[in-house]
Amino acid sequence: MGEFKIFNYNKNWIWITMMIPLFYFLAIGTLGDGLCNLPNANISICFNLSQDDMYSSFAITTILFFCLFIYSFLRIFNYTIITYHGIEYRMAIPSVCLIKKSWREIKHYADVTETFSGRYRDEIIKAIWFIDYNDNVCLRLTKWGSFNFKKFVEKIDSYEDKFEIELEYKNPYLTMNGWKKVEYP
Repeated sequence: MGEFKIFNYNKNWIWITMMIPLFYFLAIGTLGDGLCNLPNANISICFNLSQDDMYSSFAITTILFFCLFIYSFLRIFNYTIITYHGIEYRMAIPSVCLIKKSWREIKHYADVTETFSGRYRDEIIKAIWFIDYNDNVCLRLTKWGSFNFKKFVEKIDSYEDKFEIELEYKNPYLTMNGWKKVEYP
């Protein structure tokens, strides 16, 4: 078998990409004279920059936010690739490997129902966690935003053991990023 690819897009990076222009305009607004001319202007906001310093600060801020915007836009689209040796998580453009794990490093995978508490409602996300021998999550794939997910799970079944019980977590921020061990029922 060669390799099996599944195309994903990440809604968290969509939100990050949409928020970057807002932060850009806030940063540019603090560099401008608009805030310093207010009647009760805070002295820490007024930088007292010369005109040349203003232009260079504007240019550096613009370049920084432009690069950040491009990077976050590219992180929206990615591929998950299964090979005989392991599993890879790659950006679509450019083809940069973000996470690469061999089958020897992964103990098993588990179906997980993640419930995130919100202000007005709870958000439920179905995901697959790849768990290593230290009981930390080394790779997380959500069913939302993945194409051909059923075939993908069939291919994983041929290489890796599945944890039989479906795990349920409330607000698993630390666990899903691999910072806290997985708690089994």
